[in-house]
Amino acid sequence: MSKVLKDIGLHFIVGLEGPCLSEEEREILEELSPLGIILFAKNMPASDCWMDELRTLIDESKKAIGREFVFVSVDHEGGRVQRFPDPVTSFPYATRWKGHWEAVGTAMGEELRSLGFNLNFAPVLDIHSEESNPVIGPRAFASSAEEVAEAARAFKKGLESQGILSCAKHFPGHGATTTDSHLELPILDESLETLSSRELASFKEYFSLDPALLMVAHVRYPALDAANPATLSPSIIRQLLRNEMQFSGAVISDDLEMSALAEISAADKARRFLGAGGDILLEGNPSEGPALLIAREMANGIRQAYHDGSLPES
Repeated sequence: MSKVLKDIGLHFIVGLEGPCLSEEEREILEELSPLGIILFAKNMPASDCWMDELRTLIDESKKAIGREFVFVSVDHEGGRVQRFPDPVTSFPYATRWKGHWEAVGTAMGEELRSLGFNLNFAPVLDIHSEESNPVIGPRAFASSAEEVAEAARAFKKGLESQGILSCAKHFPGHGATTTDSHLELPILDESLETLSSRELASFKEYFSLDPALLMVAHVRYPALDAANPATLSPSIIRQLLRNEMQFSGAVISDDLEMSALAEISAADKARRFLGAGGDILLEGNPSEGPALLIAREMANGIRQAYHDGSLPES
């Protein structure tokens, strides 16, 4: 079983409980050997020595995982999406960076690299098209697809110049929703024509850069798939993203602990995401218990689905 779980672990980026690695977490990291970790504010509480503690947490996690390469990731966008204590720069929301997109990306990348990170879940390619949107709003670069794509390309260039991989989000677009996928499943009931000319347009332009990684949203789009949110939709991931838009990079889920998917079991979320064509499961920040326990449950569900033939090896 161990070797099989380590193979499945390549599909996971996982969260950790606190600023120190517990023995339980260490054991599961060794057993599952995930592709990477994601860190949050709870992993780096402010103290005089928080940077040293963070580097120790990263080093111990990488040692337990035992892979030659491990993703060390974070959501670092500016505004309220900021995990670090001082003296890490607190940038304003992306909507205020106009004309400085590459410079901000470069500065963020330099600081992230110095702390031991190599992956940032940014830029946001959502379009600020709904004033009452409770979750995107000023996190978006702009209200037009053209400016969002231009800004995202420049930001990506700056970030990656410092050795930090970027991950655009939230495909196929979260900017026009009126609810927050952290709290419930948003439904964006727009026509295919509107989605194509607005939501998808920034992603189409951004894909000219051949990005390595893309995050899909926990949002349902009836015009694209009447039954499933994008995260679990073969129509959106396989047909639209892969076949029609020719995206060739890796597809990662938004955090599978968000309440948008709360009614679905851990194992079912994992099986359905991979079955829909996704690549990397983000099991980041549960409200209760270690993310690694849930990730192991997911991995066992994937293993069972593989053995019973309901999830093909591909």
